[in-house]
Amino acid sequence: MKHENFNMKEHGFVGHLAEPDEGSEKAVTVIMGGEQSLLPGIKFAERFADYGVTGLAVSLFGAEGLPEGIAGIPLEMFIPAVDYLKKEKKIEHISVYGQSMGSIFAVLVAQYIGGIENLIMVSP
Repeated sequence: MKHENFNMKEHGFVGHLAEPDEGSEKAVTVIMGGEQSLLPGIKFAERFADYGVTGLAVSLFGAEGLPEGIAGIPLEMFIPAVDYLKKEKKIEHISVYGQSMGSIFAVLVAQYIGGIENLIMVSP
């Protein structure tokens, strides 16, 4: 499995990529909610990669360059994340997985960013 980290200053979003060694035609952007740590999203991204799908966990808040709390999260930061998958990784089939508060952002990404084929929302 290949890994890559992203930061707000260089990439426009904070995230972690988990990619199968052989690459993939499909990717899932993972958005966890209510967690200041990127770690839960990384675990989901890695699990998708275990099944042959590139996983890109994107942090909502708490990381360097992001708001400290849930208020003020810029929706625009998902544009470079999706563009990276499309342009750099040449992935045409992109899904978004949102959990808890992340499910709200998953809907917004699918609606306003576009280019998303599947939307998975998990919320208690």
